[in-house]
Amino acid sequence: MPAYSTEQTMSPVTPSILRRPLATLLLLGLLAGPAGAADCQVSPARAIVDRILDLRPADATRLVDAWAAQRPDDPMVDFYRALTVLGEAYVDEYAPREPYWQRALGHLKRAIARAGGDREEAELTPRQALVVGMAESFRGLILLARGNKLQAYQAAWRGRNMLEDLVGSHPELADAYVVLGIYEYFTGSAPSAERRKLRLAGMDGDAALGVSYLEQAVEQAPVMAPEAARLLLMEVKGDETESCRYVPLAREMARRYPHNRPLQLLARVKALECRVAREEGQPVDEPLPLAIHDGCGGGLIMTRQP
Repeated sequence: MPAYSTEQTMSPVTPSILRRPLATLLLLGLLAGPAGAADCQVSPARAIVDRILDLRPADATRLVDAWAAQRPDDPMVDFYRALTVLGEAYVDEYAPREPYWQRALGHLKRAIARAGGDREEAELTPRQALVVGMAESFRGLILLARGNKLQAYQAAWRGRNMLEDLVGSHPELADAYVVLGIYEYFTGSAPSAERRKLRLAGMDGDAALGVSYLEQAVEQAPVMAPEAARLLLMEVKGDETESCRYVPLAREMARRYPHNRPLQLLARVKALECRVAREEGQPVDEPLPLAIHDGCGGGLIMTRQP
């Protein structure tokens, strides 16, 4: 989906998609994959995420509309419509954020309601639990950006707990690792005062575990893998030894999303930082060979009715 700490941005766990600086969002028949991808078929959900990351929210909206025409009551449609709204917010860089947040929150609330979010977790199907968990987590991020901290942490915590249980019993639903990574990293790396409050409430996270979840999502999540990659590149703050760690990942993201100029710039910056660190004799990690899941033949649970 954040840094997200109050000392660096608006508030702890504030996603860059909800701010104006250099960053991106982050996500009927089967549709073509991203630029340069192998010839394959991807789910409608992945096609939507690809277009949002390529900074083409209008194209993403058309795909959501086509999906909704076939499945008007599908809660997953509402979830991805919320993501397209956040994509519009980034492209419309200088417009007020609140109208976009209101629209996105409305879609997320509908997704939760349609998926049975008012019922006990044990009563939900795996797909319904996935929708509720992801929608609650993104709702928490928006609420936190607006300054509603208590509501935000409660929503994000509920989403995290639901998805943690889900991947434990259904490891094939690897898209859940993105939300788990967001929660663990950004609560685990929050300012010390915020972490103390979270710890007292039993809601603190583990930043290293969050990074591990996101790296796992890059390779295993059929729909949200590109967003996991974006988070690692644009939001996770490593130390100087990690200058080279994500250079191949940055290069691949720039190749996949040619309309995303921030990703093009980031790939060059990452490569330059790595080269300078090596020339200066700094100890650096070796590049991590993460292979972004191409979405081929995956994510079908995202498009089926409960």
